[in-house]
Amino acid sequence: MQFTIQNVLIPVDQGYETVDVHIIDGRIGAIASSLDVIGTLVDGRNKLLLPGFVNAHTHSSEMWQRGIIPPVPLELWIAELYDFVPLDPEQVYLSALGTAVETLLSGGTSVVDHLVLIPGQEMETIAAAIRAYQEVGIRAFVGPLIQDETLAAGLPSGGTEQAYDPYIRSTSETLEMMQEAVQQFHSPDQGISIMVAPTGPQLCSDQLFEGCIELSDRTGCVVILTYSKQKPRNYWRKKNTDIVSLNT
Repeated sequence: MQFTIQNVLIPVDQGYETVDVHIIDGRIGAIASSLDVIGTLVDGRNKLLLPGFVNAHTHSSEMWQRGIIPPVPLELWIAELYDFVPLDPEQVYLSALGTAVETLLSGGTSVVDHLVLIPGQEMETIAAAIRAYQEVGIRAFVGPLIQDETLAAGLPSGGTEQAYDPYIRSTSETLEMMQEAVQQFHSPDQGISIMVAPTGPQLCSDQLFEGCIELSDRTGCVVILTYSKQKPRNYWRKKNTDIVSLNT
């Protein structure tokens, strides 16, 4: 596909400049004044041409909860956020579809989705989100959120012995699930990249972090980990400093 954007503004060092732009096979072929028209002509008058923005951190499934949680401190807000009946794959698809459309309408051409998984339907969750991003045509980096410890296990124990129920998936099962997701869906050349996304240091064992790094090294997938800036999580940061530093 070829087209020419004519008389469009672009930012330069000292302001703006009016130029023509050739797009050839999805790439910029030329930027100059008074280019010959090739392919489809696009009138760029009174418009500003910028690189596509990146929506660098979103949770598409949370679209369903906008406006229903009061403004409280982060930990309390998250507690309400995840106190809901799990979505079904069709709702996951619709949330990702809405996220993709909103990103495009806001000038974005890429989205990084930290995807909340439906327990027992993890692969269906990933497939539903990816189907939406492929249908819209946006570049998507999908990081299925994984963990191998319960929330209670990550809380400071005060130096006392504590017993915790195991998480719904073992470390090995979680890593096998991510391996399968990479094999099925990771296709950067087609605009879909799977990221290895440990939920957070308070919910992940050192063994899970090590497995994520090994999977990343072997497949080339990005490892992405989000730290909270809240003071109560300083304990978790210190606890996992050595292993987490390998991800940064």
